[in-house]
Amino acid sequence: MPTREAILCDAGPLIALLNRRDPYHKSCVALIQQTSARQLWTPLACFIEASYLLQKRIGSFALEKLWGMWESDVLSILVPSYENLRRIAALIRQYRDMGMDFADASLVAAAEETGIRTVLTVDSHFYAYRLSDGSSLDVLLGRPETAGQG
Repeated sequence: MPTREAILCDAGPLIALLNRRDPYHKSCVALIQQTSARQLWTPLACFIEASYLLQKRIGSFALEKLWGMWESDVLSILVPSYENLRRIAALIRQYRDMGMDFADASLVAAAEETGIRTVLTVDSHFYAYRLSDGSSLDVLLGRPETAGQG
């Protein structure tokens, strides 16, 4: 089971870490390097989303690298419990006006279930999400690289 010092990772940063052409690659790599002593966890929904998009955009090689992260314990996968699935459904209803998807709801529900409050993402809407106790997430936001930045 993860510790509170762990980091939850959204699909976007997983893709960015493995795709050097991704506009978020450099910032996500830097964020991971800054927090390298902390465990990296992702909900199964985010792992599946990243798997699908890596396969589609880059091919099998990138998908194998993602699985390699799991096999080498760089990344751990959280499988939702039945109660966690109920919470995911409730979150999707609660944030329907924001278009919360299954993967995003899985991250919020995982934060509630594990006590991990830090989320690595490339999506700024995580600043708006609230946990069941009303608290906010600690968002590590990857930024896209722009021309002229080092």
